[in-house]
Amino acid sequence: MTAFFLATLLFKDFLQQQTCLYQPQGSKLRQASPPRYRTGLNPNGRGLPWQILSLKKEQPDEFEEWLELVRLALPAIQNIQAEIREDDRHAYLKVHYQNGIALPSSGLSDGTLNILALTILPYVTSLPQIITLEEPENGIHPSAIEAILQAIQAVDESQIWLTTHSPIVLAHTRLDNMLCMRVNDDNSVNAIVGSKHPRLQAWQGGIDLGTLFAAGGLS
Repeated sequence: MTAFFLATLLFKDFLQQQTCLYQPQGSKLRQASPPRYRTGLNPNGRGLPWQILSLKKEQPDEFEEWLELVRLALPAIQNIQAEIREDDRHAYLKVHYQNGIALPSSGLSDGTLNILALTILPYVTSLPQIITLEEPENGIHPSAIEAILQAIQAVDESQIWLTTHSPIVLAHTRLDNMLCMRVNDDNSVNAIVGSKHPRLQAWQGGIDLGTLFAAGGLS
């Protein structure tokens, strides 16, 4: 076996075992979660009830910290419970609101479920080494995006790559953490590190990156 072939196999194993395209799906998150999703990170977020159940049981202080982060995005929430059904041992969520209403997973909006599934990331054990997110701001109220970004930035054992068209996301992103992608006329793609973008060479931070992007300054 050549060194090149061995390296190719190792890289393939890495992509299969240590990367995750994380795209929480409301239709899946509304369903009760089978016990097989008890550990790890499922690409569609199906393991969310188990993650919350484990966090509250094993790290109650961190659970309260996460709950405060959720309330930053969704102030009306009072508490979140993860419960296990007796008949099939599936786990589901119940969200309690300050007005006294309690809703199960099946009654929650896509936006609420996405916020829960994204903000839980820094509290999940055994994350893959690379997590990719495609436009995590989709379906999220602009006022809630900051809480999601705080959660993403708090993940310290994995590298997170995300795509975005949101000025709000860019406004909270460091220049050296940004890649600008541009499709050329021949359909090839240029990738430029933010700090080397020709229109940002003299940027002093007076106008945030989100405003520059919205004005077409990064085209």
